Amino acid sequence: MGAGDQGLRKVSVEWVRVGDVLELQRTPIDIELTESYKRIGIYSWGRGLLHRSEVPGTEMGSLRYYTFPTEALILSNIQAWEAAVAVTSEAETGYVASNRFLPYVPKTERVDVRYLAHYFVSERGLGQLRSASPGTQVRNRTLGKKLFEELRIPLPPIDEQRRIAAHLDAVQDYVAHLASESITFPLQRLPTVVGDVITEAGLPVTTVGELLSVVNTTIHPGEPLQGATEFVGLEHIASHTGDRLGSRAIHEETGRKFLFRPGQVTFGYLRPYLNKAWVADRTGLCSVEQFILEPVDGLAPELLAHLLRSAHVLDRAVAATNRLQLPRLSLKTLLAMEVPDIRVAQPGLTRRLDLLRDQFVTLSRIDKRREVLRDGMLPAARNEIFTAMR
Repeated sequence: MGAGDQGLRKVSVEWVRVGDVLELQRTPIDIELTESYKRIGIYSWGRGLLHRSEVPGTEMGSLRYYTFPTEALILSNIQAWEAAVAVTSEAETGYVASNRFLPYVPKTERVDVRYLAHYFVSERGLGQLRSASPGTQVRNRTLGKKLFEELRIPLPPIDEQRRIAAHLDAVQDYVAHLASESITFPLQRLPTVVGDVITEAGLPVTTVGELLSVVNTTIHPGEPLQGATEFVGLEHIASHTGDRLGSRAIHEETGRKFLFRPGQVTFGYLRPYLNKAWVADRTGLCSVEQFILEPVDGLAPELLAHLLRSAHVLDRAVAATNRLQLPRLSLKTLLAMEVPDIRVAQPGLTRRLDLLRDQFVTLSRIDKRREVLRDGMLPAARNEIFTAMR
């Protein structure tokens, strides 16, 4: 039976008790306050071991510490329920582990720990770890040593275990290679690229306040809605692109709201690093955490929104608010910012920036889809193999 055809048919294998084939092996140490120690951690979801920085004995806390063998299956007893499972190697020589880590070694030559590490990260194996980690809250979900050792696991012949482990290791390496070679187009880069395009237009300098006027039409609870039927808050606006992600119907509103109309730009001044500026295409209400901005005559609202989301404004907004516990950009600061005077830009600039934004959105969606497919390869390979075992 080869590892590549595991999912083609059900496979009968021997099922054994964990405690019959693995044993806990670690050696307690006394922490010397004058010595330094290097500790390990385990990443969740089977992503390997973490090497923590060396610290003096005075910073080791009250936990008990142990040395542990190489080529051991090691689990975090407080995070086993989220697949904090790994295999130790020579790279961990000189490191210590607290009592929260359980290193197991084979009792016999019938067991390959790399095979077991892949098994316990699969859906079937992880389900068993969770059943052995009772508790309803994250802090209380602790892997019980006795419960773990009572689990029954599939154990093919040792040569087959090694073939399966080698196959899954190869898939894991291939996925890592794909991740390292991928070229991404994160939307966080869009403000910089848009800013560069606007800069390249060679426009004179003006201030934001010269490009717009501020509209403060306030609607209090119980007042006429002046044609508004929807509420569009900051949660409904996409960062960096200005796309509207949704809205909600207006019903019994609490607190005052701002009224916006088509062609106006809503600009989120609360947490300005989120970079949310939207060109309204309807009449509605928004929170008072947004400025309502009216472009000056002759200035396309879409071009104004591109400028407001670009690095010309975003970088200054972040710099002006990054020391605040709850960042809020003042209207005075926004209006005083020096920016390229887009009133005299060539007519094609808006269209160019629209296309640029759309390209980034498309590439970002492709990146996310590719990432989902890539990240699903190893779990799918594991599940195909282990769910076939009966």
